[in-house]
Amino acid sequence: KGARGAALDGVHISGGFADGDGLHSFGGALLLTYYSSMSLRNVTFARNTAAHGGALFAWVWSSPRVEDCTFALNSALGGDTSGGGGGAVLLADGANASFDGCAFERNYASRRGGAIFADYGTSPAVARSRFAHNSAGALGGALFADDRAARVASGTGFAVVGSTFEANRAALL
Repeated sequence: KGARGAALDGVHISGGFADGDGLHSFGGALLLTYYSSMSLRNVTFARNTAAHGGALFAWVWSSPRVEDCTFALNSALGGDTSGGGGGAVLLADGANASFDGCAFERNYASRRGGAIFADYGTSPAVARSRFAHNSAGALGGALFADDRAARVASGTGFAVVGSTFEANRAALL
């Protein structure tokens, strides 16, 4: 049932590329599934690419704790009708991450959520973080939440405190 209690501290992950079928197109650097509770501290995710979640994808009740990490120049590049969500991070199906003291800079999603895309019953908590120059080809230059289909009863949305946003952009307003 996932990476319960696993930790990464002080590492640099770059150049990841998830371009396969199914789950092999998620999380260019890291994929967490089924109740994973991994801790990430002082990790740099740079120049990773996937169809969904350029650097990190957390799914099915995973709960990564992300502290003092940097997400820079990651990309989620989907097609016209799928993928392209979460330039740096995509959370889905009850995955609830916390981000504290993180920097999200120059990440790109071809569709939604230039930095973070929260989908299907996820409620990420963001504190003391910086979002700068992230972009999306459609919606949510920095953050995007979609409660479509409401497969998880708790709903979807962000709790953001003490964070800054500058020069993020989305093509559709």
